[in-house]
Amino acid sequence: MKIHVSKENIKLGKIANISFPQDSCQPDVPCKQDCYTNKSYKMYPNTRKAWHENYQYYLDDQERFFRSIEDWLWKNKPSFFRWFVSGDIPSQSFFIGMDNIADSFDKIKFLVFTKNHQLHFDSKNSNNLQVVLSMWTGWGDSTIHPNMRRAWVQTKDQQETRIPIDAIQCFGNCEKCGICFQFDGIGRDVFFMKH
Repeated sequence: MKIHVSKENIKLGKIANISFPQDSCQPDVPCKQDCYTNKSYKMYPNTRKAWHENYQYYLDDQERFFRSIEDWLWKNKPSFFRWFVSGDIPSQSFFIGMDNIADSFDKIKFLVFTKNHQLHFDSKNSNNLQVVLSMWTGWGDSTIHPNMRRAWVQTKDQQETRIPIDAIQCFGNCEKCGICFQFDGIGRDVFFMKH
C-alpha cells in the first residue's frame, strides 16, 4: 500500500495535499450532507479509491503512514502542504504526527482546517503548521480555543453573525493567495461563502 498525495486541484491550485474520506470526520459535523467534496467522491472513482486507501493505510499502520508522508516530502520538497481537502484529523495521535512532520520540515508551510475541536492543540510544537478551526453557520463553539484562528462559513439562507468584522473573505486559489498558511501571524480569521 502507498499514500496518495495530490500535487494540485482546482480549488487549491498547485498545492500538495492529502485527503481521507468522510469516515475520518466527527459524526456530528453539520456539513457531511452538503460537503463540496461529495461531488468529487461520486464522480471520480480514482479519487474515491485514493482517499479510502490513504485512510486505511493510516488505520493499518500509523507509523508507516507518517514515514511515507515524510518520504514524499523529502522527495518532492513542496513549499506548501495542505492536510485534508476531504476528511479531517481523526485523533489526537494523528495531530501529534502532523505536528512532528511540520517540526521536521521547517521550510514547508503546512495547513489544516478541522472540525475536530475537541483535540488538544496546545501541545503543538511546530511554528509552520497552521491549524484553523472550521465553523459552520450556527455550529461550533466560538469560545473553545479562543486564541486559534477560525474559518467561518456564510450561507445565503442562514446568516452567520459571529464572523469577526476584520475576517478575510476567501475567493479560492490557495496557490495565488496563501494567506491561510499564515493566519496566526496576522491574527485574523477567514470566511467562505458556502460552495
